[in-house]
Amino acid sequence: MASGHTFQPDLVKRIRDAIRMGLSARHVPSLILETKGIPEKMGADTLWGPGEADFDVAGSRAESEV
Repeated sequence: MASGHTFQPDLVKRIRDAIRMGLSARHVPSLILETKGIPEKMGADTLWGPGEADFDVAGSRAESEV
């Protein structure tokens, strides 16, 4: 969580509701946990980071974002 914010049951409910409305009930995770930050990873074909879309190494948009 960002400093100054707290992880509360109301936040978990809002997250679940947003996933259910944006996708479907099937996509709602059974467990939602607090984290200190979003991990960044650079794999063989994608670059992931906070607030970034998925991009392949060449810089074009990944198929999942098209």
